[in-house]
Amino acid sequence: MRCSLSVLVLFSLLAGSQCVDATGQESATTPVQLRWKFTPDEIFVLSIVQDMSMNIRIGEQDVKTQASNKTWMDWRTSAVDAKGTATIESKVTRMLMEITNPVIGQFTIDTDKPAAETGQAAMIDKMIRPMVGITITNKMAPDGKVTDVEIPEEALAGLGAMMSADQMSQMIQNISPTLPAEGLTIGQSWEAVADVNMPFGVMTTNSEYTYLGTEMVQQRPLHRIDVNTRIKIVAAEGQPRLEIAEQSSGGTMWFDQENGRLTRSDVQQEFTIEVSVLPGQTMRQKVVQKVSNVFDPKP
Repeated sequence: MRCSLSVLVLFSLLAGSQCVDATGQESATTPVQLRWKFTPDEIFVLSIVQDMSMNIRIGEQDVKTQASNKTWMDWRTSAVDAKGTATIESKVTRMLMEITNPVIGQFTIDTDKPAAETGQAAMIDKMIRPMVGITITNKMAPDGKVTDVEIPEEALAGLGAMMSADQMSQMIQNISPTLPAEGLTIGQSWEAVADVNMPFGVMTTNSEYTYLGTEMVQQRPLHRIDVNTRIKIVAAEGQPRLEIAEQSSGGTMWFDQENGRLTRSDVQQEFTIEVSVLPGQTMRQKVVQKVSNVFDPKP
């Protein structure tokens, strides 16, 4: 069970606008070039909400875990160069995790409150609390490409051998989609493939983005991009065999062209991982997760 909860935390790190009738829709043949715009000393709050259910089946036994993970992060532009590339300083200000499991019960971890002292809650608390308050820096170009990620080692102290700063850096570089150099027309798609080295092997994500034009969202025109992602895992040498047996995903991103930034993304993924734990014995782990990222100016 400790292993399964550790995997839950690891996937948690890999991390409801209402639409009305579309208006101001541009022509399907008019290219639109989406680009980020950065202003020095501008601060945003990125809030991430992840709801996850994980069902582990070993033989004839099922163990289901429910988890809700909320993260708040300050995102500051410290400098912008002549090409419009920004230096970003991001800092996690709070993490709130609620877990329900039939074996260990229910518990809550809130980094705004004293740390848990015993049991699984204490174990997970020690994994995530070191990330709070640590400043991570990176470069971000107007097309959204992220480079030069710098993560203090102490930020990942609680994860131990599960993840290094280099591995986390790979994940951060892959979070933001790189927008095409040319303008986009309605219905146009592009792909991005990214590899992340994990303790258990290499995880490859293949994301397809489709531009669908503008829609009115909360009384302002935003550009809609739908995303579909597929995951592949290749186990490291000496590690148990891992295979994605089934998967599906779908999501939407909203880009504010006037202010030059992503405003929100909502993605749902379902996948089943098969792990060979012993000769002739396979563990099936089904994961269903919904992730929402909201990006707002800091009050």
